[in-house]
This record gives sequence, structure tokens and C-alpha cells, in this order.
Amino acid sequence: IKEVLAGELQLHYQPKIALIDSKVVGFEALIRLRDEYGALKGPYFIDAFQRAGYSHIIDRFVINTVAEDLARWALEGFFPKVSINIDPNNITDSQLLAIMNDRLGSVAHQVEIEMLESAFMLDLSRIDSCIKQLKQCGFRFWLDDFGTGFSSLSLLSRINVDGIKLDRSILANASEPKGRTLYLQICKLCSSLADIPQLI
Repeated sequence: IKEVLAGELQLHYQPKIALIDSKVVGFEALIRLRDEYGALKGPYFIDAFQRAGYSHIIDRFVINTVAEDLARWALEGFFPKVSINIDPNNITDSQLLAIMNDRLGSVAHQVEIEMLESAFMLDLSRIDSCIKQLKQCGFRFWLDDFGTGFSSLSLLSRINVDGIKLDRSILANASEPKGRTLYLQICKLCSSLADIPQLI
């Protein structure tokens, strides 16, 4: 935490590429730290902030920075979709929801919120209620890193998300026959669920 306070938090935007035509379809906001010596580092500090109960500080930084960047880009005629990651423990916090609506509500249609599967294990009904509230404002939700750990297929029928991001390990194993079958079947399952109105 001291290293973060001595350095500078930054957001770097990683492009999302559509495989079908290689076009950029959006960006994912990734948090980075430029330390006091100028070196750029990955988010190794996230766990420490979570354990100390300060993860809301990072979430607020991300929300405020994305709001500022989207406003600046709009002046230049650029209106990209940006996905952000929110700590699962904070998605039900009323203050954070208010900040999100205040800072990003006007551009909610450009913002996608990614949440780990573990978030839904905390309090599914309460989290689902918060998601519905934000979706009514125009935000979209993605289930992030599906396929890691003990993923539950039954969860897919119980949550109200707009899309699913498969863990990269599933794609990495697609070069093997069994891995390819698993990858294709998961994609087919997710595509079928997307055709059900209440999941959209």
C-alpha cells in the first residue's frame, strides 16, 4: 500500500479484437502502477488492498478515471465501449453504486462491468438485485474468467449477465482434441443461453 501511495495509479486500455474481422470492438481498462522510480508494474497490490479493506479506493479510482477519459474522448468524437473490473465485495455497496451512477450514468451504454464468478457465490440474490438496478441504467455485465477453479454450470442459469468471458486456459487447450471439444461445447452452451430473453 505504501508503494502505491508513493507512486501513481494509471489505467491502460487493452483493445478487444473481434476474431471474425479483426476489428476493435472495445477496450478493457487495466490498472497499473508507475512506481516512484518510474517503472510500470502490474496490479500486484490488489490483494493487499482487499485484505486491508481498501479495495473501494481502487474501484473509485477506476470509475473516476474512466469517466474522465470517456468525456475527453467524446470531445474528440470517439465513443468506445470500455469494460471495468469491480471488486465483488463492493458491487453491493450503496455508496459505490451511487458514485458509478453519478460519474458513469450518462455513458452507461458504453460501460461493461466484469465480475468474477466468485462474486456470485457471496450473496447471489443481493448481487443479482444490484446488477438489475445498474442494468436498468444502461450498464452491461460480463461474467469474467469463467472456467477457472470449480466453475458451476448451474450458475449460468441463475445470473443475469450479458456475456461470458472464458478463462484463457480453455482457449489454450483448444489445440488438443478434448480441449477443442470442451471449448466448442461451452461456446455453444453460452450462445444457446443468450437466446433466452431473460438472460439478455
